[in-house]
Amino acid sequence: MSIAVSAVVAPSRRLRLVLRGYAACCTGAALMLAGPQAARFHGAWAAAALCLAAAVAAWRAAPATTRRIDISGPGEIRLLVQHGMDAAPALQLLAPCTVWPGLMLLRLQAPGQGVTVLAILPDSVAPGQFRELAVAVRTIAGRDQSFGKCKIL
Repeated sequence: MSIAVSAVVAPSRRLRLVLRGYAACCTGAALMLAGPQAARFHGAWAAAALCLAAAVAAWRAAPATTRRIDISGPGEIRLLVQHGMDAAPALQLLAPCTVWPGLMLLRLQAPGQGVTVLAILPDSVAPGQFRELAVAVRTIAGRDQSFGKCKIL
């Protein structure tokens, strides 16, 4: 059975909405801590600064680039950021990874490079491709014995 799959992974609208909502909640908490109630808490200004930092981090964490993931028949993974890149290095799927019915978190690493975490939600790919990707990742994880820590449902 061939597990070859190619899919364009666009930024998820749902993930972006959740991150924006979290950033708004953190901003609201920072405003509450820095407001007239600040005298009631020890370190309220420090907590407000941490809440603002969390809000900025959540705002900037939303993925903005469209990528293409290619999984070949033998299970070789390539992640292309720009279309037309033929010399993308083969990536290794690392444990722990998460494959759930509504979310995939893949930890990928090229030899000699850092780890890339790719979040794939059903609205990130074309209809039907989420399932194909999930089956391919499950097959790759099943072949490798180091995936005891994968959360695969």
